[in-house]
Amino acid sequence: MLEYRPEKDKHSSYFSIILLICGLILFSLSGYLEISPFIIQIISIAFIVFAIQVMQRYVLADFVYIIDDKDNGESLLNVIRVQGNKKITVCSVELENCVFAGDSDKFDKKLNNSFDYRQNFFNSGKFAIVYNDGGDNIMIKLETDEDFKKAINDRIAHE
Repeated sequence: MLEYRPEKDKHSSYFSIILLICGLILFSLSGYLEISPFIIQIISIAFIVFAIQVMQRYVLADFVYIIDDKDNGESLLNVIRVQGNKKITVCSVELENCVFAGDSDKFDKKLNNSFDYRQNFFNSGKFAIVYNDGGDNIMIKLETDEDFKKAINDRIAHE
């Protein structure tokens, strides 16, 4: 069993705080501006909602990637979301069903769905796994280091 936890950067925290502060300032100024207060309040609420979404998804939650090698030779990739004491398996893929692992921009076939399990909001990593589920190509975007990428590619090539 191989486990990897992506490192968090502080940019997501700062971004959500800036959005929250901007939303609160706009809301408090909505009565003093000459523009319609209703429009300013809607925009400020949108800022606040987006700040809460970024905070909940990228700041308060962690992802753990686990490659579990079974006794029968199968390899399973599990993505677990950890928020506080709560752990939820959000993805579980048999690596034998993978048709691609690499830069997400290099996959040129039609995708039926895509899931983003990267840890950071401002992430430059483009590593993705595409697996076939009953004829549908589904992409899973991950934020991994080179060793974990190599482990995934070795197991896909081994299958």
